[in-house]
Order: sequence, then C-alpha cells, then structure tokens
Amino acid sequence: MEKNINEKEFLNLKEAGDLLGLSKQTISEFTKLKDFPSTKLKRRILINRKGLLNWVESQKNVKY
Repeated sequence: MEKNINEKEFLNLKEAGDLLGLSKQTISEFTKLKDFPSTKLKRRILINRKGLLNWVESQKNVKY
C-alpha cells in the first residue's frame, strides 16, 4: 500500500514537485542549493518533507 505524500518522511523529485506545484526539473535545480533539505543516496535524490516545507517558509523572507 502506497503512502500519501503527506505521510512520507522523504520524497523523490516528482513527489516534492507535486507537493509544491513545481516541475521535477525545478526541484532538481533547488537540490543544488546548499540550504535545500535533500540528500543523495547512490543515484536517488531524497528530500525531507518537513524540511522542504520549512525551507519554503524560510524563502518568503529572502530578497532577490
């Protein structure tokens, strides 16, 4: 039985994109940022769901 995205601790690129309404490619670019909550396990990129939501919240105050 597959877990709902909101029940998972770690997400793949597609799931993270679906959660935020962004493309898989955009999430992949975010993983290159030093403060983005992701880790590489062999060839897979895993993104901590709670860390991702916290990271998005923290970006509201960033001035570009």
